[in-house]
Amino acid sequence: MTGGAVEPETGGAAAGDAVDSGPSLSDCPRVRADLEIVRAGPEGFLISHPASAGDRSLGSEERFLLHLMDGSRSAEAILRAYGERFGRSLPPRQLADFTEQLRAAGVLEGALEVERPADPAQRGAPSWAPRACDLGVVLFGWLLHPLWTVPVGILAAVAVLGWVARFDEYLAELWSLLAPLSLSQFLGKLLAALLSISFVRSAALGIACRSLKGSLLSFRIEWHRGVLPHFVCVPLLPLERMTAHARGLLCWVRPWTHLALASAALIGWLMTPRSSSLGSLCLLFSLPLLVGLGFQCIPFAPLDAYRILSARYGIHRLYERARAETRAWLTLRPAPEALADRERTWFRLFGLGVLAYRSASLLLFGVGGSWFLSRRFGGPGAAVALLAILLWYSGPLRRALAGGLLGRRPAGAAR
Repeated sequence: MTGGAVEPETGGAAAGDAVDSGPSLSDCPRVRADLEIVRAGPEGFLISHPASAGDRSLGSEERFLLHLMDGSRSAEAILRAYGERFGRSLPPRQLADFTEQLRAAGVLEGALEVERPADPAQRGAPSWAPRACDLGVVLFGWLLHPLWTVPVGILAAVAVLGWVARFDEYLAELWSLLAPLSLSQFLGKLLAALLSISFVRSAALGIACRSLKGSLLSFRIEWHRGVLPHFVCVPLLPLERMTAHARGLLCWVRPWTHLALASAALIGWLMTPRSSSLGSLCLLFSLPLLVGLGFQCIPFAPLDAYRILSARYGIHRLYERARAETRAWLTLRPAPEALADRERTWFRLFGLGVLAYRSASLLLFGVGGSWFLSRRFGGPGAAVALLAILLWYSGPLRRALAGGLLGRRPAGAAR
């Protein structure tokens, strides 16, 4: 079911359509009691329910029809209420089609989910991933106990104290390792570190999910905006539909794993002899771990801190909604959704934080990274920096161009 399934009547319907093709006037459809409806835009909504692994979108007219399907109204009463609300009639045939879509999707009470071909994007994770995570539960599941936050915290405190005490030595030895590297060696070590770190983080999430008897929707490698490769592990159910215990565990397992890895890398460097192979390996891994940990703690990026914040306050799609509210506020456009004054203020403050973070990260990586690669590796480094910038902004540019083209469609075009 997609938004726009309900269309206004554009012409007179034949009498036979209303009698032969319309829904039974005695039907009183009822929406499931466990259905969740969340506003996703000015006139857009998302619906989800436990019988489905994904969300479905609908428009304001469809949302009104769902509101009418409370089990007390017949199809005739629904059609009459629709006409009073929108000032135009809805053909009975279209109401019947919409109702059948809801039944097929399992949205109505007493409806059975219809077997449909699987969406490639919604297929389960590879068969080896759940088995490997189940083995991880047996071997490392005890690490998920809350008591293990204590040794991880002590490990982190020791690592930070030692790192601060030998910070000058840390920078000097790190530069001595990076200076002799060629561009290909530098990029190879960087990609290997990113993939290794993201694999351990994703594996920890998969182990935590399987320890809760959950299923995995995907476990794969993705390219973040076409530039940064990383492993992705996605539970079958979104966080918004999990219990408070499951949300807490799945939100915290990755940052705690990241903190443990960074602490272990620093302590490994502190405890090994200078210029040893193990010490150099710990030193090389510590840099992306520390930088990544710093960014994971920023709530204005859609990373760990943001997920924890959203789960803590139960705000669905905070990042997208706050950005939309702030853009509308700064451009003097109508607000995209109805919010209380206090909530609107916090959304705008969060949106301003997102804008500040995106600007700062652009300066740090776009300008600072380009300067470092150009100065360190000359022309080839500058070419790599330019390619990375083009790939990073190619997606937003395509979406902006597509949005501009779609925005110029005739007003009477089908939605």
